[in-house]
Amino acid sequence: MNPLSGRVPEAISWIPRDGIGGGGLWKDAPKKLGPSGYGGIQGTAKDINSNSVPKTLKSVSIWSKGGNTGRINAISFTYYDKDNIEVNEGPWGTTDGTPNVISIGHDEYLTKLCVTTANNCVTSLTFNTSKPAVHGPMGKEPTTGDKAFTIDVDPDSIVAFFGRADHYLRAIGAYSAPQA
Repeated sequence: MNPLSGRVPEAISWIPRDGIGGGGLWKDAPKKLGPSGYGGIQGTAKDINSNSVPKTLKSVSIWSKGGNTGRINAISFTYYDKDNIEVNEGPWGTTDGTPNVISIGHDEYLTKLCVTTANNCVTSLTFNTSKPAVHGPMGKEPTTGDKAFTIDVDPDSIVAFFGRADHYLRAIGAYSAPQA
């Protein structure tokens, strides 16, 4: 199977640098899904601080442009780490376009991320929660020529993101962990 098409392959575990769990792998360590994020290779790699272990996603903000040339310009997000400290990441990209904020309730979690890419950019994002609620697509409506990827972690939850960005969001992947 082409590594950049279809469903995300089995996840690999993320080992924090601070040696949580007696120097070994933290029992519920988040898993990093996507080889280097799904999308293009342009831009700069973006990732969370390796000393901050995400536990629960609080909100996601997306800046996008619709229409035939639509794309995702930027993403930022807030999560609580293993010590319940609120951590803000991003924005990764430029905050041009329409901002969309997804607030995730205390009794809710993100279960799925649907991504489309074209011309080395992320062109749309759709988020599904446990409610169930669907947020998106943000960016342009997916079309036949777009590449589509799904990161479906249910019954676990998406707790953070990584990817590549410059003026636009070029690639995106996700961290998943058991529900907090």
